[in-house]
Amino acid sequence: MIQHHTPDALLGRVNSLGTAQDVSGDSLGALGLGALARALSALNSVLWFGGVAASLLLLIALAARGLRSAQLQQEPPATEQAAA
Repeated sequence: MIQHHTPDALLGRVNSLGTAQDVSGDSLGALGLGALARALSALNSVLWFGGVAASLLLLIALAARGLRSAQLQQEPPATEQAAA
């Protein structure tokens, strides 16, 4: 959806931002899980981390109902745009 609404000249920058978020998210998650494992046992830390992650996913899914029903509008071909 983001790529559909991003101008072609900016697609590389937008994709690199998505990649940076992906890499930093993994690193921060590992850091949080490691910190939690120092306070709890390994099994309990994984269970708590997974439970919190699943709860956040549910909250975000409920809050973003508009994204689930959003549809991409088809743009007319370039030849029709030039004629108009």
